[in-house]
Amino acid sequence: MLFSLNGNKVITEKLNSGKTGINTATLPDGVYFYEIMSKENIPVQTGKWVKGYR
Repeated sequence: MLFSLNGNKVITEKLNSGKTGINTATLPDGVYFYEIMSKENIPVQTGKWVKGYR
């Protein structure tokens, strides 16, 4: 899941062993937070991601 700074979910997508990324082309530049969940719906990894601002 990908969240905006105000906590809104902006992308929810399932990943599998053959898919390792998500398309973020339509998102505006900004700061986002991500949460990767296991099959059992347990958080495996969380973090911050910055798009743009070069």
